[in-house]
Amino acid sequence: SAYGAQVAAAEAEAARHRRTTLVLDTISGSAAARLYERAGWEKVGDIPAYALMPDGEMAPTTFYTKRLA
Repeated sequence: SAYGAQVAAAEAEAARHRRTTLVLDTISGSAAARLYERAGWEKVGDIPAYALMPDGEMAPTTFYTKRLA
């Protein structure tokens, strides 16, 4: 996907700048969460009721990390 290519490009740019560990969060169970898991990101934990959704509801967030080679 185009978004997957953007994730790979961001990882490559981080590696170019000699970063070794990346961290991100996204809505738990979302398409983005599945994309990060397929891209090799490791789930490190969930925080319930962390993200404010457009409808005013609170949603859980999952944090991920990825070590760069």
